[in-house]
Amino acid sequence: MRHILIVVLVLALIIAGDVGAYRYLKTTSASLNSEVKSMVDYISKGQWEQATASADALRREWGKRKSAWSILVDHKEIDEIEQSLIRAEYYIKTKNKSMSLAESKTLSSIIEHIPDNQLFSIENIL
Repeated sequence: MRHILIVVLVLALIIAGDVGAYRYLKTTSASLNSEVKSMVDYISKGQWEQATASADALRREWGKRKSAWSILVDHKEIDEIEQSLIRAEYYIKTKNKSMSLAESKTLSSIIEHIPDNQLFSIENIL
């Protein structure tokens, strides 16, 4: 009986940890994506200074979140975010509207799908 209780307790801790990690990733990805959205809005309007400021704010926000995300998320996905952010910043700097928008949308898509990939489900196990 004692062994069963220990197994149940460990399983409950694993599930609680997974739920906590998912909620953290969901919350922080929403925050990052809101910054990407404002960046896209500025790019669409051709407001390059504001787009640059928004990209800088996104870079700072990502800097705060990156270390925690590195613990919870596959490093390949962290690298994809980094590379996409670098490309978006460069396209904004060169005022290339179509490439800036495309890369910003790519970055948003990467950030958006990460919490769902980390969710404990049969689909992610198989």
